[in-house]
Amino acid sequence: SDVTEIESGKETASIGGTVNYFYGTNDTTQKITYSVSDEDKAYVKLTDNGDGTCKVEGTNNDDAARKVIINASTESGLEAAVGITVKPSKIEAPAFTKAPVITNDGQGSLKVDYSLDLGSREDMSAISWYRCTDAEGSNPILVAVTRNDSPEYTYKLTAGDVGYYIMAKVESKNIRSDYGTPVNTVYDKA
Repeated sequence: SDVTEIESGKETASIGGTVNYFYGTNDTTQKITYSVSDEDKAYVKLTDNGDGTCKVEGTNNDDAARKVIINASTESGLEAAVGITVKPSKIEAPAFTKAPVITNDGQGSLKVDYSLDLGSREDMSAISWYRCTDAEGSNPILVAVTRNDSPEYTYKLTAGDVGYYIMAKVESKNIRSDYGTPVNTVYDKA
């Protein structure tokens, strides 16, 4: 198989093998059996197709991807293995339980405050800060962004912000989701 990774619940892989002797002949009489270790059984489901190939379905419900080794063996003792990374299925982006609001700390920094229904997962939301010409967020100019899935909760005001409104755009995300629908909040003129 050329597939090196699959997403649980969405993608499958097909792996297969042949028994070849060193002098070039192919032995089609030997049955190939596919298996995974006991610890990897929670992450994949193997289905023997009856033709020397095996269907691999991801069943990973953890938050992180897992490399699973699939073993192939014959009755005569020949063995081979292939590794496939099994990613967990995507889930919906976390919902806001408290809409974003910008507050001023009085020391020249703004902070966007919100709450998400994250369960036990970490907030990996994208927060983008903009300088705007009105309270509706018109003519936005990007001035700061989230990097490396670490939300940029605060924005340090600069001299260039004087006379502008400051907007924060929050796109909710956790380790298992894609980014959610952006929610904007605007702070009065800086």
